[in-house]
Amino acid sequence: MDDYEKLKYVALGLWGLSLCLPGYQTTGAVGTWYGGMILLLAPIAFLQPLASLALYANIPFWLALILRDGKASIILMWLMVIPLFFMDSIAEPDFFSPSFYEYFTLDARYPIIAWGWGAVLWLLSFFVLTYARLLRDKPDSKNRARHLGWRCAALLILCAALHLWQFSQLNDAQKARLGWGMAFATANIDMPPSHNPAPGY
Repeated sequence: MDDYEKLKYVALGLWGLSLCLPGYQTTGAVGTWYGGMILLLAPIAFLQPLASLALYANIPFWLALILRDGKASIILMWLMVIPLFFMDSIAEPDFFSPSFYEYFTLDARYPIIAWGWGAVLWLLSFFVLTYARLLRDKPDSKNRARHLGWRCAALLILCAALHLWQFSQLNDAQKARLGWGMAFATANIDMPPSHNPAPGY
């Protein structure tokens, strides 16, 4: 197995691990959304077209894993991820509604108060897969693969340092709001929990 194939397995492992960790936390009734829970929203995610692009970026991710070339899939994957960096709220189904219709719709938008480590690893899996594709057919691929390992480790250390710094800046009430596995709080951290969408969303 060459370095390109090994890195694809690393990307797949990171992607799988991200499903087991929190992706984000909202002010909605569910609160913390794990990667696997978010993935299960795929059948109805198209009801919020812009935000769903990031979720559907998993499709070109898998195509890039499977296809021999995969370059076009990787480009499409990153284009679909872009909206994620501008999201401060997200729609989610009302699991507590007695109405069948409301259960399977995404009418209510809730502020995102924190991003979890699942989201960090999910993006890291995309980065590793992209690097693997760039690495393919390079004569010094082994050295480049080793450098990728150091870069990923440095990136995670940087994220952990930023997490600790931000956590130290939060007050006790803000810290108490954050669920397990949250990496970074957002500007919405002080918004109250609600079963209804916040004003202006």
